Amino acid sequence: MWLYAAALVGLCYLLRWYREKQVVSHLRDKYVFITGCDSGFGHLLARQLDLRGLRVLAACLTEKGAQQLRDQTSDRLETVILDVTKTESISAATQWVKERVGDGGLWGLVNNAGISIPTAPNEWLTKHDFMKILDVNLLGLLEVTLSLLSLVRKARGRVVNVSSVVGRVSLLGGGYCISKYGVEAFSDSLRRELSYFGVKVALIEPGFFKTNVTSPEKISRAIQEAWDRVSPEVKEIYGEKFLASGLWALVNNAGVGLPSGPNEWLTKEDFVKVINVNLVGLIEVTLHMLPLVKKARGRVVNMSSSGGRVAVIGGGYCVSKFGVEAFSDSIRRELHYFGVKVSIIEPGNYRTSILGKEGMVSRMRRLWERLPQETRDSYGEEYFRNYHP
Repeated sequence: MWLYAAALVGLCYLLRWYREKQVVSHLRDKYVFITGCDSGFGHLLARQLDLRGLRVLAACLTEKGAQQLRDQTSDRLETVILDVTKTESISAATQWVKERVGDGGLWGLVNNAGISIPTAPNEWLTKHDFMKILDVNLLGLLEVTLSLLSLVRKARGRVVNVSSVVGRVSLLGGGYCISKYGVEAFSDSLRRELSYFGVKVALIEPGFFKTNVTSPEKISRAIQEAWDRVSPEVKEIYGEKFLASGLWALVNNAGVGLPSGPNEWLTKEDFVKVINVNLVGLIEVTLHMLPLVKKARGRVVNMSSSGGRVAVIGGGYCVSKFGVEAFSDSIRRELHYFGVKVSIIEPGNYRTSILGKEGMVSRMRRLWERLPQETRDSYGEEYFRNYHP
């Protein structure tokens, strides 16, 4: 049963890969205008649609972002600088689009431009903080759409608005969730109005993706800045504990597996290279984060390995993982007093990039060839051929 399930999953991934590589021939002359293409979702979408053969018109906020996109796409893709908060910029971009699409109209409009900061508890913010986000995420989207609607209608095309899961459930203060609720409402009303003309209106409601909009560092900095400027009265009401809730969890996962091989074939530097990342780096990150974890009565999760129990390969990897086990055992006892939990994950063998892209035989051959002749003679060619770390 499991074999059939695995085969079905593999077939689905193969079909998905095949479909992504196809050029959509009947859409070759279709124009799609996408806002917010400097980075993140808009950047990836522009590249993907260009790969599929569409005529992508990509709007970027900066020339740097536009140049980076042009460097990664075909000559069909064209870029324009657009600030969705400025009417004159939208007007100029609209005229630019008209000159390119001609009488055929605009087949697709994707409103992706957006920001998420400032964000913080509502009482810590000002009207200006809310308007800064609403101007981009909602009002900018409205004005871009209204400016280009005639072109979309001419092509009987589609409007795709990037909303968010927090356009359904408001999870944080500030203008972000409000703007996405507004995008939902505008899209619903626009959909009904444009169905008469054969124009489709769709919403994308992504969850959490790692982009500039969702950067934890930027969001944390924005919250701290909002806290620093609130009145003493508000600070007293909320208290420092509201802001300094601590770090609920630390997961130490960073690691490398190479160089590895028979120990005698390696140098001290080969061992240090792995141990510095897998063990010393883990220890230093943990020591720096411990005050925050203690404050939240949280937990530390250290990624060890089955190789932290049984050393099946030479080199620094198993040595480092044995060290992770020892460090975790000792710190678990020390932090129990503070209500902090320490856990270890000991995975077996998974296909990841930790062993690099180069083949095992090639890596072993390089190690073998750098050995002194005396060492090679002592092992012999047969040992090299039969060695499987």
